Amino acid sequence: MDSKKTYHHIPNIRPWVGSNPLSGLFPTMIMLTILPLVSVWLALIIAVSLWVVLLVLRKVAWAKPDYMPTLLTSGVVLLLVGLIYYFIPWLIPSSFYSQIVILTISAIVTHFLKMRLDGKEERPTSQKIDEKVLHRRLLINEHRNQSAHIDLFVVLSLFAAGLLSLLNISPDHLAHRICSWIIVAFTWMFYLIEVLNLYWIRKKLLDEEWVSLVDRQGNAVGRVSRSEVNQVQGAQLPMVRLVAICKDMIYLEHRLCCDLCHYECVDTPFIDWVKESENPQMVAQRLIDERFCGLKRSCPRHLITYQNKHGNNSCLVNLYAVSVEEPDLLITHCNPAEGKWWPVQQICELLEGNTFSRLLCNELPYLEQTILLAERIRERKQEFGCGD
Repeated sequence: MDSKKTYHHIPNIRPWVGSNPLSGLFPTMIMLTILPLVSVWLALIIAVSLWVVLLVLRKVAWAKPDYMPTLLTSGVVLLLVGLIYYFIPWLIPSSFYSQIVILTISAIVTHFLKMRLDGKEERPTSQKIDEKVLHRRLLINEHRNQSAHIDLFVVLSLFAAGLLSLLNISPDHLAHRICSWIIVAFTWMFYLIEVLNLYWIRKKLLDEEWVSLVDRQGNAVGRVSRSEVNQVQGAQLPMVRLVAICKDMIYLEHRLCCDLCHYECVDTPFIDWVKESENPQMVAQRLIDERFCGLKRSCPRHLITYQNKHGNNSCLVNLYAVSVEEPDLLITHCNPAEGKWWPVQQICELLEGNTFSRLLCNELPYLEQTILLAERIRERKQEFGCGD
């Protein structure tokens, strides 16, 4: 199987049904809604019929295992509610109390499902970063949130029921019907809030930057969202570092702590991850094009590729260099950072301290023996040619 195809799409989030944890509870929500209008047994029959229809659609028409994951929860709730009404109907004198019983059972069953899902959460690895796993993790997180909402809903409903009992209000009183319709309103309000939340999550995923994952040979094996690069296990993150050189000087800026730099230091500003659908050469060219203001395009030159430990992750660093003819051809005032051209000799004098990044300190000897030496030789040849 081609591993690259596995990571091509973001999770297919369906806010109304499928990805919404409450969509599997549709039969239970329908029963809660119609209880103030019809008898308990009629509401239960309608809810069970809807559950059977949704189960058939999930298994046959949709054929997606992650679709409406709480549908089983709804089936268990309806079964327990039916048993309670069959054996002890006298304990539930009004529709309001019936709704509380349904909510309480839903909370208990949801907690059992939550405990089962907690053991299935997976951290991202090179073999598991695909849309199915990301969708499963989304479902687990959203199920946890809805479980907390159901618990809160149950507590507030029990408080209202206890208050009505203390005031000795009859089950036939208007207050019970008002409380019953309040439960209906809040049930669908929670559902709509979750729909909006899933639309927002989907938008964030569409706007998310996806960083490639590579093996030791630099072959793409997957991807990970940029917000989770620090959690990657079993693969390497490809990084591009580009050093701009001009007349025995290197352009450097003060960098703040971020996912590319774990501490404040002075380093080259041309650093980035290799994104999905990019290669290191494209990234290096993009980095210099963003700051280069000359008429003739400056082309980066690949120097070396090496492995480096970056925080808790392993990185495959692609080092590039670009020669700039004049210092003013590079935009040095780039908000919020402001850099300058550093003479190589001054950098060498300050290597003992913590001024520069560790990567730059390790790369400088190699730069001196390659691109910087070549620049010095070229300048001397030009001077000799002019003197001739």
